[in-house]
Amino acid sequence: MNTEPKTSAFAGGPYLLVACFCENVVQRADQVLTLVNIIDRLNLTGQGTDVPLQMPPATWRANLVLILKAGRARGRYELEVIPEQPDGSSMPPMRMSVNFEGEDDRGIQIVSQVNITLNQEGLYWFNVMLAEAPLTRLPLRVVYTRISGGQVPRR
Repeated sequence: MNTEPKTSAFAGGPYLLVACFCENVVQRADQVLTLVNIIDRLNLTGQGTDVPLQMPPATWRANLVLILKAGRARGRYELEVIPEQPDGSSMPPMRMSVNFEGEDDRGIQIVSQVNITLNQEGLYWFNVMLAEAPLTRLPLRVVYTRISGGQVPRR
């Protein structure tokens, strides 16, 4: 039996502080962030007389927020966010370069507006990779509800 502790690819850093989607981000002059309405579930409603059975494509806009602290990491790394649809197929990745410098408690704040076309109902995963190694995964549950029929008469 192996009793050695498991280590991640980033045992000495960088360390993930925040990874989420949110509706709005307020950033003060001193770089302090306020995250408004963190999102991990999206309810889409089709309403009217000709509502499709299957969810039609929908564009979703949100802010992706990633905050990492350097730890012992120094230098430039490639960061990728790879969306995975509920059927397991990958969507085009988002790529950016990040640079860790200075003290161990220094880091990076990424606030990026994303526009994603959602084609399926179910659980989407957003795989966050740093230097081609998994850092974390963000879930997004998409629920589609149909409300069909004519107007409800008022009394």
